[in-house]
Amino acid sequence: MTTALAASREPLLVSRARTEDLAEVSELLLRAVPDCIPQTVEQLWERRDQTWVARREDGGPILASAALVEMDDGRYELRSVIVEPGARGSGVGQELVSHLLANGGVGDGDVCCVTRHPRFFRRLGFVPIGVPWESGAASARTRKRIPMRRRNQEMSR
Repeated sequence: MTTALAASREPLLVSRARTEDLAEVSELLLRAVPDCIPQTVEQLWERRDQTWVARREDGGPILASAALVEMDDGRYELRSVIVEPGARGSGVGQELVSHLLANGGVGDGDVCCVTRHPRFFRRLGFVPIGVPWESGAASARTRKRIPMRRRNQEMSR
């Protein structure tokens, strides 16, 4: 499913990642989160049905990507929500996540995430649900990782 969205006055297309998008998603991950564990194209291919991308409607590079994973207990988890560094603050990430919550098959179920950016997710209706912890990786990024969740039925209010 492809949907046109508006962000920063430029229409966006949000769609599931295509095989030909995966190398670009891998590169975006490294640019956006330089100290992350690199995701190979093969690893991304294994979860390609869970990966979504946002780009300008007129084409061009991928501006944001995220994975929506259904867990064994029926809940969903947002993973690897990333935005091209030059597009941060433009609303692209919010449009992408909003699209996934509305169109990703979640229904009224719970959606969780673990993030270093709780303000972003609070704007989308997520609330903290656990104790923050430091990442075990040696990193210049010292913000704590915060588990958060939202009941998707809140999205429709």
